[in-house]
Formats: sequence, C-alpha cells, structure tokens
Amino acid sequence: MLDKLFLKLIWPTWTLLLIILIVLGVSLLYYYRSIPPVSPGRRKLLITLRAFSLLLISLLILEPRLHLIFTHKQMATVAVLVDNSSSMQVVDRDGIRGRQLTQALTTIQKQWESDSLRVRYFRFGKHLQSWKGDSLRFDEDGTNLALALQQVVDSLAGEHLKAIVVLSDGIVTEGADPQVVVSRLPIPVFTVLIGDSTVPKDVVLRSVRTNRVSYRGQQLPVELILWQNGYDGQRVRIRLYRGNKRVNETVVRLGQSGLEQKVQFNFTPNQVGDWQYRVRVQVLEGELTDRNNEAFFSLTVLKDRYQVLVFTGVPDFDRHFLRFVGDNLSTFQFHFYTETRDGRFYEGALQTSRLDSADLLVFHGFPTNQTAVATIRRIFNVVQKRNLSVLWLVNRHLAAQRLREFRDQLPFDIPPAGLTPLPGSFAHLTPQGEMHPLTQLETDPVQNARLWAELPPLEVFRGLGIPQSARVLLTAVPGRSAREARKKGIPLFWEVRQRGQKQVVFSAANWGFWHFQLQEDPIRDRFFIRFMEQTFKWLVIREDLNLIQVVPDRPIVNLGEAVVFSGQVLDEFYQPVTDARVFLELTGKDFYLKDELMADGRGFYSLSLPGIPIGEYRYQITAERNGRSLGTRSGTLLIQPFYQEFQQTVANSHLMRQLARMSGGQFFLPDKLPQRPENIDLTPRTRYASVEKYLWGLWFWLPLIICLLATEWFLRKRWGML
Repeated sequence: MLDKLFLKLIWPTWTLLLIILIVLGVSLLYYYRSIPPVSPGRRKLLITLRAFSLLLISLLILEPRLHLIFTHKQMATVAVLVDNSSSMQVVDRDGIRGRQLTQALTTIQKQWESDSLRVRYFRFGKHLQSWKGDSLRFDEDGTNLALALQQVVDSLAGEHLKAIVVLSDGIVTEGADPQVVVSRLPIPVFTVLIGDSTVPKDVVLRSVRTNRVSYRGQQLPVELILWQNGYDGQRVRIRLYRGNKRVNETVVRLGQSGLEQKVQFNFTPNQVGDWQYRVRVQVLEGELTDRNNEAFFSLTVLKDRYQVLVFTGVPDFDRHFLRFVGDNLSTFQFHFYTETRDGRFYEGALQTSRLDSADLLVFHGFPTNQTAVATIRRIFNVVQKRNLSVLWLVNRHLAAQRLREFRDQLPFDIPPAGLTPLPGSFAHLTPQGEMHPLTQLETDPVQNARLWAELPPLEVFRGLGIPQSARVLLTAVPGRSAREARKKGIPLFWEVRQRGQKQVVFSAANWGFWHFQLQEDPIRDRFFIRFMEQTFKWLVIREDLNLIQVVPDRPIVNLGEAVVFSGQVLDEFYQPVTDARVFLELTGKDFYLKDELMADGRGFYSLSLPGIPIGEYRYQITAERNGRSLGTRSGTLLIQPFYQEFQQTVANSHLMRQLARMSGGQFFLPDKLPQRPENIDLTPRTRYASVEKYLWGLWFWLPLIICLLATEWFLRKRWGML
C-alpha cells in the first residue's frame, strides 16, 4: 500500500514558489489592458491559459521527480528440507526410513501451517528442488546437504525466512561439510533425525597386504587391517588357508570399537607355484554379517634351491674353481659331468632324471670333438623341450662345428674356422653393461665401475659371431685401455633372449684368477663369486613375472570411491627395491593424470586417487632407480556407476545434533516432533519499497504545452485581439 508521496526538484522548493509568483504576475500584467477590451470572463480564461503554459515550462526546467513509498507486511517463512536420497529405503530397527520421514512430514503439514506462518517445502539429494507435495521416490544416489542449505537460503532471499527444518538421516556422501555452511547462516536450523544411529556389532577384515612373490622356505610377513564394533577386548582367531588347507593361525585381542587395528603375522610358503590364499577371521556371536570376515590374496612361490647341470670338456683349473663357486652358493646345487677322452663322463652315465629336473645348464668347453652326437642331441632336445636357460663358458676345447644341427638355438654364430685365443686380455664394461643387472653388482654406478676396473687378465677367444639380438656387456683387448676396448674390443660377455629362453656367453678362460688374485682386495675378495651368483640367478628367474607389482586394488572401482594403486617394486632377482621412484600415468576420454607414488617401506609403494569420473581408463606404471629403468606395467581400469548411499547406513546423529546446536536450533526425533513450531519468532516483517518517477521526461508534456499556447492564440484571434 502507498504510504508517502514526495515531489522532488533539482532546485530548492522556494524556487518553485518564486517562479509561480513571477508567472502569475507576468500573466496578469500581460492581460491587464487589452486591445480591444474583453470581458472579465474572457480575460481570466486567457490569463489562466498563459499562466498554466508558462508554469509547465518552468516546472519541467526544474526536472521534477515523483517519489513514492510503499509498505508491505511479510509473514514468517519456514523452509522444510526433505531427504530424497536412496538411503531412505534402508530398513533398520525403527522400520523403513522413508515411512518415518513421511510421518514426520505429515505432522508438519497438518500442524505447522497457519495464517501467520508460511511453510515452503523442498526435496534434496545431489541437488535442491522445490517440492509441491507429490510422492517422494527416494531414488537419488547421493546426498549434498551443504549445497541444499546454501541453495534454499538463496532461493528464499526475498522472503521472511525465520528457520530451516531438515528431515534426514544425516548421511552426507557429496559436497562440503554442512557444518561450515550452517556456521554462516543467520537463522536457526532444526533437525529431525530419520533412522537408527546405533552402530551394529560387526568385525570387518578391510585389507590384506603381503609380498606377491616369495621363495619357498622364506618367511613372509602378512599385514591385516581389522575394524570392529561391539567386541572390545575380545580374542579372535585368524586363520590362513591355501585352498582348503590351513597353513597358519594366530589369535589377537580386538582393540577399541570404531577404530582400525593393524595385525601382523608370518608364515612360510613351502610349495612352489602360483597360489591363492584366503584369510578368515573368526565369526563372533551377534555379528551383522560374516561376508566381510575374509579376504584373498595371490602369491607366486619360487624355488629356494635350483639344480645346475654342468657339462665340462676337460677337468682343468676353471672346472675345479667352478665347483668351488658352487660350494659357496647355497641357492644352487651343482651336478658335474666331466667328459673323458672317449666321450664318456667320469661321473657315470648321464641320468635322464637329472636332465628333467635341471633348472640351468652350464656348458664349460662343451661339446668337444669327442662328444657323441647322440649325447649332444639328447641334451639339446631337452633344452628345446623345456626351454632351459644355458650358460656358455667358452674355452679352447669347444667344438662349435658340432652344434650346426642346433644353430637356431645357439646364442652365437658358428665360426667357419676355429677359435683364436688371445691371452693377456683385460675386461671392460660396455655402456650396456654399466646398467645391466648381470654386471651391475652395485646400485651406485661409481662403485660398480670401481669393481670392474683393472681386473686380472683373461684368455679371450675370438671367432664367435654375435647375433643382432645380443646385448654385449663386457669387451676385451690386450692391454688396459677402456677406450680401445669400447672402440674395437672383442665381445667377451653377452646375453641373448629369444622365444622365452635366456642364454649367456662368457668367451674366456682362466677366470679363476678373478677370485684368487683379488683375495687381498677387501672390496673385491668375493667379486667373482658374486658375479657368478648374479649370472645364475638371472638365468633361472622367471620372465613371466613382472618386476612392477604395483596394480589397482581392484580392476573395477565404484564411482565415489578412491582408486588405490599399491604393491611392490622388485629388482631383477625379485628382491624388494626400497629406493625407487614410481610414477603413474592414467589416461581416459578427456582425462589425463600423472603422479608419483609414495614409498611405504619394504619395497611397497602406494597412491590414492579420489574423484575419478565414470569411464574406462588405461594406466601405465614406470619405476626407476638411479636413472635406470626397472620396468613398466600397464593395464586397464573401469570406474562404474555406484550406489554410494548404501555404503554407510548408520544414521549420523552426531552431525544432525551439531547442525542444530551451531545454529541455535533444536534436534528432534520423529516421534518427538512438536505439534507447533517452538523457538521460532513468527512476528511479521514490514518491508518498505520506494519508487521514483521522472516527470520531466514524459512524452505528453510537449503536446500539452503546444495545445495550451495554440488555444490561447486561437481565442485571441477569434476575439480580434492584437
């Protein structure tokens, strides 16, 4: 309604009064005497027309504005936010939550609405929507209470909002903390808790972490994460199974309810192979479910002792030293077959069982010219059939021409003539050898180079051809020049991998001196034994095992959950690497991420990535140490839609109470909801609105002034006035 009206000018009000007096005086003076004289009535009419037109012109010059003030009474408004998320479908001890919410909503609709209070209804899940009383579907997969509170205040900014009532179970799955929003609100928030806030009794095995690769007989640590509620201090039995066979058992005392508890125990795998293990936590009386009491993990168990079959052409010094090396390597068991002059073996006939159980063959100056063709074929047929790894220790007794039948299996090209010995040759690392696991005895490149510097001379053999796929790790020439060795050195030590088979060639003799002549060197007194051990290990390790064991915890992850990459990084001999740098690249449609994993100890690395959108992704994990690549691993990952509302089903009473307390409101249970709103000020608010109209800009003033002046002129002419 209109309360006040004002006329405003750009000049003071007394100016308008002065103009009125001047205009009236001018008009009276102008028609005081007229020619010819006119009647008093006509004179008054002409004075009025003249004065009114001049007054309008003067008034418009002063730019008049009409200022109007209106008043309006606003009744109090209460906003009711109704939880429409899927968690309202949960059934707890109080029944279906949606039914509890509907009953509380009915109380508000019937008892709260009145002439002095306006109630506005909204439903919310991921977003806020106005609700007109239609049926609630409880089908939104997500609850963003903070966004709903902010949006309802913004949408009712023009109303007399006095309070907000929230009907919800308090389970927030998205968005910011609603407490932050409530702390900034100028009005109270009343909360009505829907659902049971009692945490059920349960024991949950949340995760299992252990090595993915181990050796038979090697003790292996297993780390579990347990969570429980309602069983504080109770003892629980944890069992480890391989298939249906129990392999270990331990008893732990449960800690405080609601907190995660780390449990560690050890077990020793005793059977080689790829196995699936199951960890089972004892089910206690009254648990909500036993489906979360077990977890699985896979383990590859490698041999702890490898069988090495050594064929040697003559019983020379190197052969005796090779036995010495074998006696110092507990991981390997050596069996020797030394050839006699008539092609037999001093140790007796070659046993088929030895060939079938061998993990590695060593040919030391073998075969010779005396070796029977049948023996060569028998051995190489087993090599081909079992894809065995072979170490070739070349010396002057090797008859390479006897191997022409098996040239496709050899790691070298057979020379047209014999081998040429070059005594007094010194070994030097090649650029490939500086970074290769066979010749990298130390992780520090500088220390490793010192180990290989100025070694005792060898008798090197020239003549074997090098395949294109070979990696030459050591070269040698007579003399000590490393530069000459790199430029035109004779290949001394190389490895070849083809069709899943690994072979190493050491084309030299008298390498026993690398041990005996370095006994006075405290750094290199076991140099050659370490070198041979590294070579044997590299030859017997499985190529099908990835050294990068970091993978996603699950190949399919639900939307809203964090994607967790974790696992170990191993070196070429399947030992954990604790000082690696591990990087992850995750690529999807319109998505790319690169990040570095954090080291967790014992060679484990992990990275958690929250908020990855729905879609298919390809990941690549790379690891490096001291600038040398340890390998890569790639795979795919799927982020699928997920009903996150059912992951946490316990009503959050604490949050609902906090929202009410922080804002000055009240907390209610559905059956304690008051019939009338309490502690809400329902006094209406008076609002003032002002409107200002610019009169001088209206279009009709000019026609009106012209009409007045034209009428005056017409009457003067009509009456014959000058």
